[in-house]
Amino acid sequence: MGITPDSALGSVFLVIVLLSAVGFVITALILIHLAQFAVVTDDIASPLAFRRSWIILRKYAGRIVGLAISLFILLLPLSIPSLIILTPAFFTFLANPRDPSPLLEATKNPVLKYLAPVNYTVSVIAETWTTAVWALAYKQLSSKLPASSRSKRQ
Repeated sequence: MGITPDSALGSVFLVIVLLSAVGFVITALILIHLAQFAVVTDDIASPLAFRRSWIILRKYAGRIVGLAISLFILLLPLSIPSLIILTPAFFTFLANPRDPSPLLEATKNPVLKYLAPVNYTVSVIAETWTTAVWALAYKQLSSKLPASSRSKRQ
């Protein structure tokens, strides 16, 4: 059984649908994140916050995507040690879900055992730093909006 034009077309369609879904989810998460800053820092209602975050995202899409990619690349190394240890165990578990021993054995790994608290601490620091970066980006980008889109709620 080889690859037929129909199966190739179906695979291409599936890839397009999956990439569209991932793009939609990432866009929604960025909108929610920016709206949170709008609600807190500008003291505006949620619908107006989402409208403002949409305006910011549309107007400064390149900067926001660049920031998101930069933060992803900077923070990716934090997850690599855990991924190296847990990924093989996870796939072994998927192959035989009735046997949880690969996951249990992976959690007993001394590297993971001593790395986990350090990784958690660094992750919390990185999360705080990332939130501050997004907050500053929101404040900088929202200050460049026209006055009509910056009105506060009454």
